[in-house]
Amino acid sequence: MKNYLCILLLALSFGFSGAIWAQHEDWRKFVEQLAEEEMSETAIENMYEELLQLENNPLNLNTVTREQLENFPLLSMEEVEALFRFLERNRPVYTLFELRNVPLIDIKTVEMILPFFHIGETEKKDAGLQAADLRRNGRHEAQLRFDKTLTPRAGYGEFSDSILERYPNRKYMGEDFYTSLRYSFRYRNKIQMGITAEKDAGEPFFKPDSPKGYDRYGVHLILNNIGKLKTIALGDYRLSFGQGLVLNNDFMISKSWSTGNIARRTQQPKRHFSTAENGFFRGAAAVAEMGYFSITAFYSNKRIDANLSDEGDITSFKDDGLHRTPLEIEKKKNTREQAAGGNINFRKRRLQVGVSGIFHNYNRMYNPTLRDYNLYYLRDSSNFNASIDYSYQLPGVIFAGETAIAKNGAVATLNALQYRFSGNLSFSLLHRYYPISYNALYAQAFSEGSSVQNEHGLYIGAGIRPFPKFSATAYVDFVRFPWLKYGIDTPSNAIDLYFLGTYTLSRQ
Repeated sequence: MKNYLCILLLALSFGFSGAIWAQHEDWRKFVEQLAEEEMSETAIENMYEELLQLENNPLNLNTVTREQLENFPLLSMEEVEALFRFLERNRPVYTLFELRNVPLIDIKTVEMILPFFHIGETEKKDAGLQAADLRRNGRHEAQLRFDKTLTPRAGYGEFSDSILERYPNRKYMGEDFYTSLRYSFRYRNKIQMGITAEKDAGEPFFKPDSPKGYDRYGVHLILNNIGKLKTIALGDYRLSFGQGLVLNNDFMISKSWSTGNIARRTQQPKRHFSTAENGFFRGAAAVAEMGYFSITAFYSNKRIDANLSDEGDITSFKDDGLHRTPLEIEKKKNTREQAAGGNINFRKRRLQVGVSGIFHNYNRMYNPTLRDYNLYYLRDSSNFNASIDYSYQLPGVIFAGETAIAKNGAVATLNALQYRFSGNLSFSLLHRYYPISYNALYAQAFSEGSSVQNEHGLYIGAGIRPFPKFSATAYVDFVRFPWLKYGIDTPSNAIDLYFLGTYTLSRQ
């Protein structure tokens, strides 16, 4: 609810007029619809911030690169390929509405992505990093948010010393308001930098036990096209390799969004600018390009919240970011997490092959409290994962997949096929096999469950537009969980059925 209201308030802040609101309404409504489905709050916030940044800094259709289009979250691999080929053949374009002529992209999608593009010069000279140009073309953005609940809550009440001595976690240590401050600077496509500060309701703010003020601070710096390096990321950033079987702390789209957008691709490092206190790296990452090869390397070192056993082992990770009571404050940043890895990606024409690896460790043993359902969970202070991902594209056809291995030798695989018979009919097929012993704590891939483990599934989806004003999307997902799950004390099956029919009465 907090995230949903944040989206609504930010959307309203840009509704200066009816015309502007009408122009930008579609993608905001789309994000709100995703928020109502199974996407996590962190994923929604990351997606919203990324789209807001792109809207405020639209891409030039006459100079946009394939990599920039691939980082655009609203377009599938097939749509990116169709759009880039169209631009290659038709540049210079003179109006945004020429996007309506791009094959495989329907009018609804075109209208949704219009705010993120503009028409500029075909060849734009590199202005370098001159101070005068930085001042003239740099963009500054600042966001201040303040929330206060009017209804009194029990945690802010008055309690006697005897009660607090017996129940010290009954009273919140801080004030009953939420506040965040974010500032960012962007210069063309070369520099992104910013700072984020946040305090949740109930957390102390500039009190003796919180002299730093805000509960959480984050900074980021992204540099593009610096010498031989394509991208350098410092501070807080996010990464995604292949289909996500080894590493993905970018957002995952829900299954019901689009049957033609199930295949993923390796992403360049992105800034982490949201107030989410988990799901990102803190350190450095760099991307270099050499011919057909792109090489990414990263390192992260940060302190995280964890629930500990009496022996000092990690039983679970605390990811709500709340530090209001003495018990919650005690868990704040009590564990150090380090991660390092990389990706080597080869791309030539229609073929793409990548090799990824990640090693991570904690300064404590990760040892969840033993239960029947978590019998095969990782129980170690470190882990290693490696994978090979692959894709091949033909006109109307995409085959993509990834096969990964964990430190214990367990092998997981995901393979997808997307085929578009015509502009009005598409078909998708995805098979995944995640063994019960496959452990990859940074993985996030197509799945019915919350982790890439203990799941075998076959997804079949289709989209059809038999008439100009009518479209239908449907899928069926057959899932098998070969081992116990939380709350389910036996191996189980699931069938996920979805159908959406849309009839558009008119363009209004």
